Amino acid sequence: MHGHSLTGSRLQTLSLSSMGPDRHELLKWLIHPECPIDLRELKEFIFHADIEIDHKMFCRLLSIIPSTLEHLTYRPPPQTIRANAMGLRLLNDFHLSRFPHLRSFTLYTHLSAREEFSEIGFSNWSAIFLLSLPKPSTLESLRMRCNWNTFASNRFISPESDDVRLRRWEDLDSFLSSEAFSNLSGVFLHLALEDGSRYKDPCRDAIAGRLHRLQRQGKLLIL
Repeated sequence: MHGHSLTGSRLQTLSLSSMGPDRHELLKWLIHPECPIDLRELKEFIFHADIEIDHKMFCRLLSIIPSTLEHLTYRPPPQTIRANAMGLRLLNDFHLSRFPHLRSFTLYTHLSAREEFSEIGFSNWSAIFLLSLPKPSTLESLRMRCNWNTFASNRFISPESDDVRLRRWEDLDSFLSSEAFSNLSGVFLHLALEDGSRYKDPCRDAIAGRLHRLQRQGKLLIL
């Protein structure tokens, strides 16, 4: 845990990572009624989830994060079937609509693509999470740090239809480019592609083509 900008015992930045069984004592301490650390003025919350996290403790912690939170970073557990289920469960607990004063949001997610990047699947849980952002919104900056998986062109990315995958991108594009997000000046996609990768340009072009409203507004930057 890292804490900065303390005023007395009132914490303004809280960063938690690897919250598995060995760190549950820390969670117990933070959510205890007699904990000397006051989170009521917290402005920034950085949370890297662990698949072994205690769900009830996590919910208790979220319940004391103030609605005036301005900066949020969320990294789900590593991508496995079990972790995906836990990650979605934790996302549902966030209730982003509770935080109408968010100014910046960073989300770690993943993309699934065919080898030639003719199709790119945006993960379902990421879309659900982002579409739950409150509106009208004070959000100024959205960053998505995307890991990626490629599949041979003769394999399916998922059992979903192409229309469903495309609509997921279109819904996000329409949502973030709407007047409700008039304060949003930048949507930054950090792609976990090696420098010089032959996938870099086709991946960037394919995503930009699916987020054409944000691109037209000059808000989209793919890094």
